[in-house]
Amino acid sequence: MKSINKTILTRRSIRSYTEKKPTKEEILTILEAGNSAPSGCNVQSWYFNVVSNKELLDEINFKTKKLMKDSDNPAIANKGNNPNYHIFFDAPFVVFVSYLENSVTPIEDISAATQNMLLQGEELGIGGCWNGNVTALLNSDKDIITKLNIPDGYKAHHAVSFGYTKVKPKIGPLKNKKYFEFIY
Repeated sequence: MKSINKTILTRRSIRSYTEKKPTKEEILTILEAGNSAPSGCNVQSWYFNVVSNKELLDEINFKTKKLMKDSDNPAIANKGNNPNYHIFFDAPFVVFVSYLENSVTPIEDISAATQNMLLQGEELGIGGCWNGNVTALLNSDKDIITKLNIPDGYKAHHAVSFGYTKVKPKIGPLKNKKYFEFIY
């Protein structure tokens, strides 16, 4: 088992997965880590929908890429126009993260939960990638929200792809050398 510090420092976004599917027990361990995150006023405003249905993930990929093509950001538009790009990188499962709409700190809550899931995945040898490109689709396509079975009162926000890592990522240097200040 890694130390928490090593897990944090070695975790990277994974965009290439093997075909081996994590077990239900491993998926539940990842979800439990998300559910153990701190939340504003302990509201625990998150809700997770786990999807491994390839047809549904492909439909979400297709619709999201259609929206990405019109982005003002050239990097996003290029990905949207790339026929070989899959927003979930053909991951064996994807967790769609939603928040309770009337909660105190919903974005902070789901961000903490997502980071916990990513770190737990790393600990289990399961890579993950936080996906914000899908947010525009989740905000505009009621059919997809219905297919994902998002509960009433919750707003789908982002997704996280998970799977066993195909290639071990390199650990690069810190990008930001000056990221803190001590004030006594």
